[in-house]
Amino acid sequence: MSTGSAALDLIPAFDCEKYLSVQLAEILRRMEQTPQGGITYVEFGGKAYDDQHAARVLPGYDPHLKLRLLGELKQHFEIVVVVSARDILRPRLRGDTSLWYDDETVRLITCLSQVGIHVHHGVLTMVRKNTSVQDRKRLDRFLAKSLSELEIQFVEHGFIQGYPSIELLDQANPFADSPRLPTSGRPMLMVSPGGGSGKFSVILTQLWYDFAMGLNSAFVKFETFPAFALPPEHPVNLAFVAATADLGNTVMPAYEDGPTTYDKDVENFRLLRTLMMRSCPNLFTNPMSGFRYPPEMGVNRLHVGIVNDAIIRRAAIEEIHRRAQRYRREIANGIEIEKTLEHLTQALPDYLRHLVE
Repeated sequence: MSTGSAALDLIPAFDCEKYLSVQLAEILRRMEQTPQGGITYVEFGGKAYDDQHAARVLPGYDPHLKLRLLGELKQHFEIVVVVSARDILRPRLRGDTSLWYDDETVRLITCLSQVGIHVHHGVLTMVRKNTSVQDRKRLDRFLAKSLSELEIQFVEHGFIQGYPSIELLDQANPFADSPRLPTSGRPMLMVSPGGGSGKFSVILTQLWYDFAMGLNSAFVKFETFPAFALPPEHPVNLAFVAATADLGNTVMPAYEDGPTTYDKDVENFRLLRTLMMRSCPNLFTNPMSGFRYPPEMGVNRLHVGIVNDAIIRRAAIEEIHRRAQRYRREIANGIEIEKTLEHLTQALPDYLRHLVE
């Protein structure tokens, strides 16, 4: 298959400035809705910088665009970097940089620091009690390196048994192995080196403790992909499925003819709604009480920046093909599993399945 990606890159099909202004304004508006005394927790979805996936799928998209947005928000937030012990121990490789996730996390914090964005906290999630001696040494090396080179003290959060089932909230304290991060009262923004790092579980932990303390805190998600306003079958959203096939993500309408969502947000929405109904100190004033469907948790204005849908569709299809080829190479090299490619094949409509052959 001829990619023609170089030619596509010459044609801007995405307006960064238009998207950035609308996305930023909506995030700030949502922050203002948090009741006095409560804390706003923002999950910063996707890569915080160097987003080559977005740049390939959206010709004209600046891969460092979200750094600019973070720069606009830094005065409002405490920044938290979240990475999972699972990704460090797997180990998991970031395809764009060929770095393992411990090194990618160090790179993320360094990059943020270089543009004046100070990281206030670090969280290492999914730490199991029965971690082997060898794995514990690997985690300790990462923690020591973060402290000595970056002066970031990572807090450890335990593996949450039963997550993301809502039954875990039946326990007296489902987050007993996950301490609350100290806060100054300012909003907190969670970033990570990649998807599946556990940002939402950290936020859910914070909300659980805050509600128990009588704080009427709230949550909002900054989302890039999937694009809520584009249908699930749009190539941009299918390219998201391709990019996260190792996590098993699928896209779907939130309701009939409604905005697009994905399975992980559906699970998280159930948890959030259940926690709200059981524990929120004042449902009437909390903006989360108005959430009816998963997309309402998030701010996603990606569609505003699309100025040439035809070019973007072509670029997204090229990305699906590129991802499939990459998975094939990684499977051959023993660093990916067949299930990832099978998931991608099943998620694609018939007219695109040739891309994985």
